[in-house]
Amino acid sequence: MVQGLQAFNRTRFLTGPLALFDLSLGIMALGFPTVYLSLLEPTSVHVSTYMLQRTGIIWLGFFAAETIAFFFYDRLPEWVLIVAVMRVDDVPADLFYRFADHELGWFGKWTLMLTPAFNIVAGVALFVMYFRARRQWMAGLEPKPLATPAP
Repeated sequence: MVQGLQAFNRTRFLTGPLALFDLSLGIMALGFPTVYLSLLEPTSVHVSTYMLQRTGIIWLGFFAAETIAFFFYDRLPEWVLIVAVMRVDDVPADLFYRFADHELGWFGKWTLMLTPAFNIVAGVALFVMYFRARRQWMAGLEPKPLATPAP
């Protein structure tokens, strides 16, 4: 059981920082959208910020999933898989934003080039950790999390 739980313990090195990052993005986009946009699109004139604020709520949803995966990885390992899917799913959205928005400043361009690569690496790493631990459970080498120990 130790090896599988160690795999999930390693997920905390990703889920913890990801949760903090998405919390900060969510708060910034929802509460301070003009500041957020001035960093990414400094030359743009923004009439409406509702879509960015909507995205902020989505990032807070990412934060919630990553927080559950961080604190309950041993009892609810499926949340690690959910976070992996969320990270990989974000890649095309970031790439679209990077190449469709012609008003991005240098910070926005670099940020939206680095985040897809990071999200692929983080998502794949979480997939690998989840499925390695799952393989141990399926082979009967370790009890599945939530299994009660024998008396």
